Amino acid sequence: MSRRDVLLGALESAPRDLARLCAAAGEDGDEHGAAGVVAAMCEGEAAFRARLGDGAEDEPAAGSLGELAAAFAAERQRTLGLLRGLRPGEWQRPPAGADTGTSVRGLVQQLVDHDTLQLAELARLRSLARSGR
Repeated sequence: MSRRDVLLGALESAPRDLARLCAAAGEDGDEHGAAGVVAAMCEGEAAFRARLGDGAEDEPAAGSLGELAAAFAAERQRTLGLLRGLRPGEWQRPPAGADTGTSVRGLVQQLVDHDTLQLAELARLRSLARSGR
């Protein structure tokens, strides 16, 4: 399996992990804190695509925790469609108009890392809510 496939697989799994954590956060009574994390994930997704030259960033995300999780899943599908449309060699090039010193692959790795951090924050919030803090 190529590194590209591994990164795409990680991006594909995030919406499922997010949905699971959001369902648990709602059950534990910490929907408000979790909603802020998921809204940030939605906004980060649109910002990522903008860095790849896919139009302007979208409006800030708002809604219930379930609505935000669904919005993130839709945003991620747009991102995956964009990335799957790139030829393998395009992953090694800098993003169009970017002065970042990184490649598209590097940006994708940053997005995977962002997912990891945000999902860990949701798990932390859930743990705090369960412990009554």
